[in-house]
Amino acid sequence: MERVKGSLQVLNVSNCNLSWTNLESLCSIVELDMSRNDFTSIVANLNHLSCLTCLRVIGCRNLKVLPKLPSSIVNLFAQGCVSLVELPKLPNEYNGGRAVKATK
Repeated sequence: MERVKGSLQVLNVSNCNLSWTNLESLCSIVELDMSRNDFTSIVANLNHLSCLTCLRVIGCRNLKVLPKLPSSIVNLFAQGCVSLVELPKLPNEYNGGRAVKATK
């Protein structure tokens, strides 16, 4: 994984009262925390975030659907996502990280 010096690698937009997201231009993101926001789906194509290894959507109570995830994902945290119907199919490269499904 090649990283550009000075590029944004960690983005925490948790608890920001977001109702939608558009992150397609943030291709260098490695860790993304969107926990405790009010969206029902993530409209961004996260599959384009080829460096993303960790996604947190903890406590997004209205989140119903997660988009396809990039093959670089190692950790997915979704505790408290009580409206989440199912987790997305994890990439074949997913190897022993944590995928935590919502608990009601």
